[in-house]
Amino acid sequence: MNPYEVLGVERNAKEETIKTAYRKLARKWHPDLFHTDEEIRIAEEKMKELNAAWELIGTPEKRASFDTSNPVHCILESENAVKLFSSMTE
Repeated sequence: MNPYEVLGVERNAKEETIKTAYRKLARKWHPDLFHTDEEIRIAEEKMKELNAAWELIGTPEKRASFDTSNPVHCILESENAVKLFSSMTE
């Protein structure tokens, strides 16, 4: 899981941007807003994903730790890196 993609922010996003994105998505996907069992189940799964992303990059300390321990994961998931890697292997 790439927490930056889950929250819809760039890897170089400011702390406030990450916080705002998390809060906006948490409001959008809160299970109490849905009515059918299927909708609630989907919302609960989305909230689990959002919370996991927040746990990884929600504070400057956690974000630094994540970025330091997962640099290849973050870099390889970016579209530009995939294009660069593809062009290098041709």
